Amino acid sequence: MRVKPGASRYLIDLGVYLGAALTCCALTSWFLALWRADLRIPFAYGGVGDELTVAMGAKWLIECPWIFSNPHLGMPFGSVNFNYPQPDVFHYLTFKLLGLTTTNFGWVMNWFYLLTFPATCLCTLYVLRQMAIGCPAALLGSLLYTFLPYHFMRGEAHLFLGAYYLVPFAALLMFRVASESPPLLKQGAGKWPRLGWRDPGFIGAAAICVIAGSSGVYYAFFASFLIMVTGLAATAAQRRIVPLLSALLLAGLIGLVVVLCLLPHLLLGQHNISTRASGDAETYALKVTQLLLPVSGHRLPALAALKNNYYHAAPLVNENDAATLGLVGSIGFLLLLCWGAFRLMGANAKWLDRDDQRILSVAALLTLAATLLATIGGLGSLFAVLISPQIRSYNRISVFIAFFCLLAVVLALDRGVGARVRSRASKLIYCSGVALLGLIGLYDQTTPIYIPNYRSNAQAFRSDARFVRSIEKKVPSGAMIFQLPYLTYPEASRYDLVRGYLHSKTLRWSYGAMMNERSDLWVRSTQEQPPSEMVRRLAGAGFSGIYLDRKLLAENGPAMEAELSRILGEQPLISQESQLSFFSLESYRATLAAKQ
Repeated sequence: MRVKPGASRYLIDLGVYLGAALTCCALTSWFLALWRADLRIPFAYGGVGDELTVAMGAKWLIECPWIFSNPHLGMPFGSVNFNYPQPDVFHYLTFKLLGLTTTNFGWVMNWFYLLTFPATCLCTLYVLRQMAIGCPAALLGSLLYTFLPYHFMRGEAHLFLGAYYLVPFAALLMFRVASESPPLLKQGAGKWPRLGWRDPGFIGAAAICVIAGSSGVYYAFFASFLIMVTGLAATAAQRRIVPLLSALLLAGLIGLVVVLCLLPHLLLGQHNISTRASGDAETYALKVTQLLLPVSGHRLPALAALKNNYYHAAPLVNENDAATLGLVGSIGFLLLLCWGAFRLMGANAKWLDRDDQRILSVAALLTLAATLLATIGGLGSLFAVLISPQIRSYNRISVFIAFFCLLAVVLALDRGVGARVRSRASKLIYCSGVALLGLIGLYDQTTPIYIPNYRSNAQAFRSDARFVRSIEKKVPSGAMIFQLPYLTYPEASRYDLVRGYLHSKTLRWSYGAMMNERSDLWVRSTQEQPPSEMVRRLAGAGFSGIYLDRKLLAENGPAMEAELSRILGEQPLISQESQLSFFSLESYRATLAAKQ
């Protein structure tokens, strides 16, 4: 069902995009039960994931010019961020722009997350329409891709990974590399092509590469790998060098942008604290089983039990659980496998034109290449051993595989059925069938466990906020607070100590010093001292209080609090949930000053 060219086409497309955006927003609200949410409080708060570091990054960018340094963390000398390479410049810019409207980090986190849904939907819809897929099938593919289990399971703990709206555009570059007119190049009069500076698609292709290279290393790496696979295959099939040269330019531009984003870290950093082990590439690898099995916590008890049995019986089940394609995506995966075998046998599908067959063939090739790269013991493991172990979570390529699989389904549906409907009645039946398939797919891909625990988050959030406000009343503005127990930052198993910084307006905190930097070494050596010596050292350095996380201190907490009470001659301030306690050093410092 293709739209007729002309002015009416643009009006229809505008209505389609507007309808897609509104539908996506309504579904997002329904699946996340947003009517229960307070958008000032993060949807994820205080769990065992990385959501607290995301919250810290949001507040950091609200308060500071950029992500490189923060005078409110890492006391007594401050925190610098050059030793932890993070080429997420585009996402940080988005944080910065959202932060211009508020000082509330929870608001920034939540709106960033919520906006990734319509952004993914509209970007996917645009790419599918560029492949001449009719509106009903394109809407189906865009909505199913937007509401992948991956999107919800990454959530705010892996907020930037959930921002995969650029993946369809990266895939579009791959398909165009395999076309007669690859991106960035134009065939000249001679043997060798030249850069197509004036071609309409040149700026668009370059912009996609720039955004991909500045949106995190994982998607940049996967996109570059798959672009190169496409270029090599297209050059071999077409017996001309242009596709390979185009792929080299695209991958090279993505890599150049990644390097430019990392340049401050490369020039000013002294220690790489995110060193990975080569074995991580297998620990966090992709499993075909997890691609095809139902989502964890499926709405149907039988399917939920099936996945639960696998979850508890299989080894190496971790974040790769988010790779689930869902029912429709799994059908697409099997369809692409069959198509690849079909084409290898030399068969031809007469109901598909040449361009459509090329799209399916490229999708099948890239699905196979992505699976071979990411699976346990695959090419990714070899890359980790021979070249670099820094890319370790190869399961994250599943979001590329999901696009190829859904593309196969909607292309087959559109060409096999949609292009053949003529009468108004048959169009209505077709659209109803597509809508029914979409409802089945969304029912299969989503589950009530995706709804954040708004009440629990709000209770913990407000308790922490009240506690920090109480601390601010007991100490001077700008006071330094020492935190126990000692935790490394980053690359730690928990980040609970960042809660103090998140809720304070005037205080400075010892936590957040980069591992092995000056402040980190000072904090580490100070907490190793006997309590009496530690208190004297803190007072001498100008700290105004000691903040303790009882949960993290575990069995050592009561003894530490008893000793500090004896030394300081006062009882601690305790949070409402009794997880946090605080001792002021102001009276102790005044006593020391009087003795001098």
